[in-house]
Amino acid sequence: MKGFPLVLLAVLGVSCLQLVAGRTNDELLEEIEQASFKFFWEQADPITGQVKDRGLASGADDPRDVASVAATGFGLTALAIAHEREFMDRSVIEARVQGTLEYIYYNLTHVNGFYYHFINMSTGERVWDSELSSIDTALMMGGVLTVGQYFENNSIIRNLSQEIYQRVDYEWMLNGTDVLNMGWKPESGFLNDWWNRYCELMILVIQAIGSPTHGIPVQSWNAFTRPNFTYAGINYIHFPTPIFVHQYAHAWIDFRNQVDNFTIDYFENSVKATRATKLFFTQEMSTNFTNYNENFWGLTASDTPGGYEAWGGPPLQGPIDGSIVPCAAGGSIPFLPNDTLAVLQNLRENYTDQAWTYYGLVDAFNPVTGWTDTDVIGIDVGITMLMAENYRSEFVWKHYMQDPHVKRAMDAIGFVIKPVNYRLEIIPLLFEVDNYQNLPYLNASKFHAPGKVWISIALQEKTSNITLHAHDDILIDTNKIKVFNINTNETITINNVTRDNETDFLVLHLNDAIGDGLASEQSKELYMVYIEFTSRIADDRLNGLYLDYYIEPKSMKKRFLSTSLFAPNHARKAFPCFDSPGFKATFDISIGRKDNTSYSSISNMPISHTVPIPELTGWVFDVFQQTPPLPTYIVALISTDFSYRSIKSGGIEFRLYAPDYLLRRTKQLNLTERVKNNTTVNNPNLLQDPLLYIADMLLNFQFLTDLASYPLAKLDVIALPHFYFNAMENMGAVTFKYPVILNVEGTTTTSDLMRLSYVAGHEIAHQWFGNMLTPKSWTYVWLKESFSDYLGALHLAQTSGFDFDEFFATYELQRAMRFDAGANTHPLENHIKSAAAVAEIYTDIPYRKGASIVYMISNFLTEKVFRQGLKSLFDAKKFSNIDQNDLFEALEEKQQESNILASQGLTNITVNDILNSWTQQSGYPVVRVRREKSNLILTQEKFKNGLLIELKAKDVNETKDSNNKNEDEPENPFWWIPLTIADGLGKKSIHWLHPNSEETIIKSKIQGKFNSIKRVPLGYFRVLYSEADLSLILNNLKQFYSREELGAYYQPELSFERFPALLKPVERSQLVDDYFAFAFSGYQEVPVSDLFNVLSTILPYEGKYVVWKTLFTNMEKPYNLLQNTEFFDAPRKYLISYLKPLSLFLRSQIPVVISQASCSQPSHLTRKLKLLQFHSMVFSWLCKLDPEECSQVSGKAVKQFMQSGNYSLILADEQSTLYCNAMWTASESSLESLWSFFEKQYFEEPYSEQKNKYLKALSCVTRQSYLERLLTWTTNETLDFHDVDRVLLIKMVIANPVGRNIVWDFLDKNFNVLYKSSSVANPVTESLKYLVDYCNSNENLRKMENFIKTHEGAMEKKKKFLEKQIKNSKLNILWMDTFAKPIQQSADNNLKNTRLQRSSCTVDNDEIVTVLPMN
Repeated sequence: MKGFPLVLLAVLGVSCLQLVAGRTNDELLEEIEQASFKFFWEQADPITGQVKDRGLASGADDPRDVASVAATGFGLTALAIAHEREFMDRSVIEARVQGTLEYIYYNLTHVNGFYYHFINMSTGERVWDSELSSIDTALMMGGVLTVGQYFENNSIIRNLSQEIYQRVDYEWMLNGTDVLNMGWKPESGFLNDWWNRYCELMILVIQAIGSPTHGIPVQSWNAFTRPNFTYAGINYIHFPTPIFVHQYAHAWIDFRNQVDNFTIDYFENSVKATRATKLFFTQEMSTNFTNYNENFWGLTASDTPGGYEAWGGPPLQGPIDGSIVPCAAGGSIPFLPNDTLAVLQNLRENYTDQAWTYYGLVDAFNPVTGWTDTDVIGIDVGITMLMAENYRSEFVWKHYMQDPHVKRAMDAIGFVIKPVNYRLEIIPLLFEVDNYQNLPYLNASKFHAPGKVWISIALQEKTSNITLHAHDDILIDTNKIKVFNINTNETITINNVTRDNETDFLVLHLNDAIGDGLASEQSKELYMVYIEFTSRIADDRLNGLYLDYYIEPKSMKKRFLSTSLFAPNHARKAFPCFDSPGFKATFDISIGRKDNTSYSSISNMPISHTVPIPELTGWVFDVFQQTPPLPTYIVALISTDFSYRSIKSGGIEFRLYAPDYLLRRTKQLNLTERVKNNTTVNNPNLLQDPLLYIADMLLNFQFLTDLASYPLAKLDVIALPHFYFNAMENMGAVTFKYPVILNVEGTTTTSDLMRLSYVAGHEIAHQWFGNMLTPKSWTYVWLKESFSDYLGALHLAQTSGFDFDEFFATYELQRAMRFDAGANTHPLENHIKSAAAVAEIYTDIPYRKGASIVYMISNFLTEKVFRQGLKSLFDAKKFSNIDQNDLFEALEEKQQESNILASQGLTNITVNDILNSWTQQSGYPVVRVRREKSNLILTQEKFKNGLLIELKAKDVNETKDSNNKNEDEPENPFWWIPLTIADGLGKKSIHWLHPNSEETIIKSKIQGKFNSIKRVPLGYFRVLYSEADLSLILNNLKQFYSREELGAYYQPELSFERFPALLKPVERSQLVDDYFAFAFSGYQEVPVSDLFNVLSTILPYEGKYVVWKTLFTNMEKPYNLLQNTEFFDAPRKYLISYLKPLSLFLRSQIPVVISQASCSQPSHLTRKLKLLQFHSMVFSWLCKLDPEECSQVSGKAVKQFMQSGNYSLILADEQSTLYCNAMWTASESSLESLWSFFEKQYFEEPYSEQKNKYLKALSCVTRQSYLERLLTWTTNETLDFHDVDRVLLIKMVIANPVGRNIVWDFLDKNFNVLYKSSSVANPVTESLKYLVDYCNSNENLRKMENFIKTHEGAMEKKKKFLEKQIKNSKLNILWMDTFAKPIQQSADNNLKNTRLQRSSCTVDNDEIVTVLPMN
């Protein structure tokens, strides 16, 4: 064996040949990669760097000296991986890379930049009369370009990489055709074989198109065929070849979420190919060879006992004999991680003697015959190593895809066809139409929408097919589809039309190619696609074009409306289109309606004019003005009989649409003129009137108006009865669900009002972020959601007078971090693995984590530079598509001008460097802090959820979500972390924790003074102090709380520096949140047994809403899981002891504060909002922890309501709590009358939000028979419940401990009625999610497993969702096993010392801060 560096032997050692039972997937892949790297190091010539085609698997000396240029390409990439993972001395690896490139450029024989397939590894001479290989050259270039990007700071490597690539003459290899030739020989010239059919050729073609020196036309991408193949019901592009053809290009090119002009997702195609391969072996081949099973399958081109063979399937290829080729699974790891890793684990664990050798996995072996290949082959070793690393960290993809020429090629390929304009005519039929036969459409009956669409498309290259999206709900007469040239009016012959229901593709196959083949903007050809269609106004889903209704109070009859929700990919359910955010176009929309009725049409733009519909007597088209360029997901199509309220200001008309009876009940302020006068700052009165609030933000919020002017002349706000989400940002026509936009007097609570204002601000921010600047793909959904969350919160704080940091901490930051530590987290840059996964993009990560990162950026760059960068981005990209690099580059340009990062000690570090560490990996850092004399020692590590780790260790069958990476996520788990360090005198300084430093030492000039960590100001990390420092903080808090100056501390004019060792309210909130997070994740330094000791330091005197809100949020899980267990009584009594006096104090302040607020002074209004929010939260918790404590108040209030019939006599903030408490504590004698009263109120009240308060009361009954009666409402056809109402009712019953158990039987018996497979408001699946929150025992888990097993056939498409529910249930049970007893003991110990009087407590209403709960 060749000499191997001692440093690597120390890493790998002899132990790498030993079987280590119970490896995690990451440990296995680490072992495979280290062993693979040994091959590429030892089996390469140390001078030339050329890698052997094959070597002895044992690692023994091997006289063979033939190298493969493809193996060298894999080898160069392997060197970069090894350098990143420090498999050996990095300088030695870098020198090998540089030497290899120098040899390739200066010495290796080439013809026009192409290299011979096989060469002598030492001399570089051609061997075996091999061809000059275009594909092997491309694989070599894969490695060349990867190291060029990775070692970008090495100018020699970087420059050589480009020189080698740019001298490849791809035009020559075309040989006068549209497709590249496979090779050339000096004896005979070009081969008779061409790259004309889908396979690994994609890496070659993309390199050729991107070449800046010898580039070929994009037509070459379109020229190769894409044959369809079906196996076991799986349809994909495939030609009978081994699985490697679906792997090699993907080793370097990140095809995830990439769609070309054929609308093909090549990554998803490889997923299908891998799945088909597995089924071929496990179902078909296993009948002949029983060793093939779920954990043992896969062949690809490899050695066999009879020589090298291209074998595998489907269909059957080669003499399959029971052998396995490990790289068949290894090269497909990113496509099907669970399935492929199961194979590799099995081989390593159970076939060690045959499957594992010195260089890792063998090339092939047969357990039936005992044959094992004595060689390993370089490209087989390479594909497994590269794909393993891509799965672990996306390393190869990340660096290869950074090459600008690769990017240029991908852009050219992806947007050959681009929609320019849609002319859409659609007629939502909400009435029976007698003469619909006159319409030239398909089924044009009631609750359908016949239509026509003319789509103008631009072509930069030739194409022979046009692929759109059209859901199978849309009826299309394919014989009437037309395509013609707009300029010449020439009709284009359509050969045939195909539809794929799985992908929603509508493909027009043309007789001849169209387009001029010139890739320049000036030469674009415009074509028109004309389609007649009929779509469904669906009543079984809440997206696409769908049916909604409200109850008109006088007649108590339904009034129907047709509305739309097209995000993220549901426009295809309404009309044929290019349904992806990357395809922006203008829209000319006409909506048909019946004339002389109360109905009107609403779309994105103002109505231009109205014209009759010739085919329908008495019907008209409302013709809308043309939109600016929009993606399909923000198009709005609404037909309704709503009334509206209107104000005009700043040249814009603002309308609020709702049923007439609700508009009359909503709060309206006469402040139209004030909207014009920049009243945004500290004007809480605006929060009472949603329309004025929206107008104010759109006209006066300087953050937005400085970026760009709002481009439309109107903004409609539409309140929808059964909208399942909070709102949708359709440009110019924003839709909301009722309570999120209507302030109904006597019903809307303070929490509702805060949520209303926040959500409204979020949607207005979307008019800029999302609508003007649109993500290129859903990978970057965070770019629109994060800014909208951040700006919605910022505007709310400025308007209301609230403390922004306190609101942001509880509503954004802390909620994001809880989700980010859980089982379902994912990176901000979230590469969607399949079209179906698009529906899973809307989590707390793009919203709340994204907003937290945006806030962090604005602070370390400074607000000024941050906004300058955004302004530059809008100036360059308004109404275009962007990705995160566009944002980072705009910010980097402005920070360089201001020298911001350099002034903070960061030289040669860019915004991109910093933010990639936050966007490309999930989770967040923990900053450990300890003191050594006057120095602070800081280190960082990834926050670990101990329960997830323990569950994984216990449950070997756990399925890993392929769209997420959790505790073993492979990315480098370090971040660029901005910190502010405050010393003992309050002096602050900015420091950065670097991702590559083991620890950071900060020296203090103040001997013996404590330094605290500030989060600039709210950084996305947790702080873990040493035990001594945490004790110091808590002791200082104790001393501070006991000072006579306590009241003075809360006065705004008193500087924080007066008490430098103390924490501000938001920092106390963060301290509580950190403690809960560490304790409930198993950090030994923060034991749960001390939890209530810490709370006992804070709660006796704590008068800040932000701290209590954080406490209650963290107590939700313990409350849900511990109630009705023997562990609940002590923590319940502990909390009650503090809540009683606090609730009494807050309640006593309400009359005074409400009286003061009547004068409409901003400070008084702010105080009222804060107090009511604080009181409502505390009172609600007190009543659910101690129902009897509230029974006297609730009984009196409800009795007054029953006698007067006027619910507005009860404070809106207390209604739901009091109604529920009255029902919960009702006596046997009063129960029936109370139930009947709330039942009557429910069915007579037309407004959903008030109805839901009565429904909540009914669900709080403690008698099982009443709850069973309540559940039957959801299946009673005469009551005609909407799915949204069904979901809500069942959730409310589940929240009742008495009702929880009966829900399982109810769902089981009524499954066929309740299960709605196509609806987001699916009563069954939504109920399962809620039941998980209360799953605290193995008995509950068995109920869920049995239920899923019983109905698994019907819920087949929900398999991943169901696996998540099982996993989360197991986590809850593990939580109970770990923490229930310590919580009880800690609470019990502290209960004895609890202060039952709060006479010393000061609560300053000026400083009470609210949070906005958003469902």
